[in-house]
Amino acid sequence: MILVLTAVLSSSIILGQKQVLPPASRYSPPERKYKEEGYDAVWLVRIKEFIFNETHLITHIYYKLKVLTDAGADKYFERRIIYNRDWETLIVHSMRTIQPDGTVLEPMPDAIQDIPLVRERIYDNARQRIYQMPGVKPNSVIEANYTIIERFPIHGEFQDGFVFQDEIPIRYEKYIVHIPEDYVIFKDWNLLMSLGIEELPIEFSSYGNGTYVWEARNVPAILEEEGRPPSWEIVPAVAISSIESWERIGAWWWGLVKEVIEPEREIKEKVAELMEEKEVSLADIYHWVEKNIKYVALEFGLGGFKPYKPSIVLKNLYGDCKDGATLLVSMIKAMNKSAYLVLISAGGDVSPELPALAFDHAIAAIPLKERVYGSNWLFLDTTAVTNPYGNLPPSDQGKWVLIVGVNGSEHVFTQTPKYPPEYNRFYVVKYLILDETGDVNGMVRWEAYGSYDWLLRYIFRMVLTKEQKELFMRHYVGSIAPGAELKHYELSDLDNYTKPFTLTLSFKAASYASPYGEGAMMFKPPLSPPQERLVKREWRYYPYVLGFPLLKEEVGEVLIPEGWDVNFLPKNVTLSKYWGNFSISYHKEERKIVGRVTMKVIHEEIPRWMYNEYVEFLDKYAKNVELPIIISKG
Repeated sequence: MILVLTAVLSSSIILGQKQVLPPASRYSPPERKYKEEGYDAVWLVRIKEFIFNETHLITHIYYKLKVLTDAGADKYFERRIIYNRDWETLIVHSMRTIQPDGTVLEPMPDAIQDIPLVRERIYDNARQRIYQMPGVKPNSVIEANYTIIERFPIHGEFQDGFVFQDEIPIRYEKYIVHIPEDYVIFKDWNLLMSLGIEELPIEFSSYGNGTYVWEARNVPAILEEEGRPPSWEIVPAVAISSIESWERIGAWWWGLVKEVIEPEREIKEKVAELMEEKEVSLADIYHWVEKNIKYVALEFGLGGFKPYKPSIVLKNLYGDCKDGATLLVSMIKAMNKSAYLVLISAGGDVSPELPALAFDHAIAAIPLKERVYGSNWLFLDTTAVTNPYGNLPPSDQGKWVLIVGVNGSEHVFTQTPKYPPEYNRFYVVKYLILDETGDVNGMVRWEAYGSYDWLLRYIFRMVLTKEQKELFMRHYVGSIAPGAELKHYELSDLDNYTKPFTLTLSFKAASYASPYGEGAMMFKPPLSPPQERLVKREWRYYPYVLGFPLLKEEVGEVLIPEGWDVNFLPKNVTLSKYWGNFSISYHKEERKIVGRVTMKVIHEEIPRWMYNEYVEFLDKYAKNVELPIIISKG
C-alpha cells in the first residue's frame, strides 16, 4: 500500500516537529472578536486519539466548547454521541459544564438518555446518547471526554479520519494516530489528505514508533457563501486505511450478503402474485419496492452491515437502504434475472486511491447488454421514492461504487453514469390569447424528464395535499398575470412511469395589458424571472454550485389581436461558457409574439472567478423579462 497526498501542502506541513500542547493563552478565545463576527460558540480544544491494537479500534474524544451567546446556549446545550451497541462500546468519562465563575455542573441522571436513532425496533442497535447539559449560558464551557471501543467489521484492518474545520472557529485541534510499530508509514498504510484551504497551518509529526500527529491552531470557520459546495468537498481532512484493495472490501461484504439475496419462498410467492396480475417487467418490480417499502433513513453501517432477510423486509414493509436494495435484488433473481448489490456514497464520493469502508449507502445494479451513458450497468436506488425506473438521482450520479458478487465471485469497482443536460429536461410553454381590452385567456403546459420528472412526481404525490396543490396553481397563474383566475388544472398519472410528468392548466385574467397612449398597449412577456438573485462580490472563496446537468426551456407565446403590430420587443441576451449556456430571445411570427428562455447547465460548478459575470447576466435577465412589450393598432 502506498501513501497518497492529494493537496497543495506547501510549507504549512511541518515534518518531524515534536508534539507540544500549546499553553492555554494560545487558544483562549477572543470572545469579542468571535461575537462581533456573528459566531455563537467557539471550539477551544478538539482532540481525537485513534488507537489500533490489531483487534480493536479505540477512539478517545476530548473537547471544550465555549458558548458565546444566548442563541449558542440554545443550540449547543444538548450533546449527542452516536454509536452502534452491537460492535461499539461507549465509555463516557465525563460530561460537564464549566460556568463563567468556575462552577462545575454535571447533568443529572434524568437529563441523560440512551435511545434508538430511529423508531423501527429492528434497528435499535443504532443508538444515540443524549446529554442535556445544565447551566449553559454565555461564556460557559462544555467539556466532554469519552471513548468508543470498536470491533472493525473487516478483521485485522483499520480505518479512521479527521476533519479539521467546522461551522464555528477552532482555536486548537489535534489528531493522534497509534498503530502497531511494524506498520511503516508510506508503505503499509494509506493516507489521503485534502486541504480545502491551502493556508491552513496543519503541522504533521511522525515519531517512528507508530505514532503520528496532526495539529492545527486558529482554524477559521467554514465560510458561508451562497451556493458553495457541500462541506465534505471543501473542508481539510485526513483519512487513513489499512485496507489493501477494493477487492478486499467486496469479498468481505459478499460473504455477508450472498446467502441473504437468494430468493426465499415468500419472495418467490410475492413475485408470482405480481405476475398473475399482469405481465411484470423489471421496472414494475422496482416501482413496487420503492412505493411499498418505507425507507428508514439510517446511514449504511449504523444499522448494521448485513441486510435483514428479504422475507422480513417484505413482512415489515420497511427497511434501510441495504434492506430495500436486497429485497429488490432477491425479487429480480426470483424472476431468473441477474441483479447485484452495490455500495455507494450518497454524500461525498469515496476516493479511488484509498480503499476504505467509506460508503454510506446501498443500491442495486442490473447488467446491460449495451453501454448506456458510458456504463454497462443500470443502477437502481430503492430509497428514491417516485423515481422513474432507470433514472439515477443526482446524488448517486458520477460516483465510485463497488458492485459485489458479479457472476458469483467478482467485485467491480466502477463509476455510475453522469447524465447529460438533455436527459434532465424541463419544458414549459405558456400560450396567451390577448384581446383588444387587454384581457387574456391562457394555457400552461409542463413536461419533465429525468431528475425533474422524479422531483415533480415526489412533490405532487408525496408532499402537497389536494388543497395545497390548488393553492400552488392559483399562486402560479397569479405570477404570470396578476389577479388571474385559475380555470382548470390536470396532472398526469403520477403512478404511470411510462410517460413523463406533465401539468396542464388554464386561466383568465383581466387587464393583463395596460393602455400605452392612444391605440397602443403594453404588457410584460410571460417569462419567469431568474430563481436566483445574487450579489456581486469583490472576492469569492468557493465555486458556485448550479446543481446537476440540465436543460430548462420556457416558451411564452402571446397571440395579439388581429390588426395590431409590435412596436417594441426587448433585446436578446446570451451568455455562453464552458459550464453552460443561457439565452433569452424574442421574435414575431405573424400575430404571435414568442419569447424563449433557455438554460443549459453542462458542468455543475461555476469557477469563483466567473461568479460575478454570472451575477451580471442574471441581473440583465431579470431586467429583461421586466421590460414591456409594446403593441399598437395598425
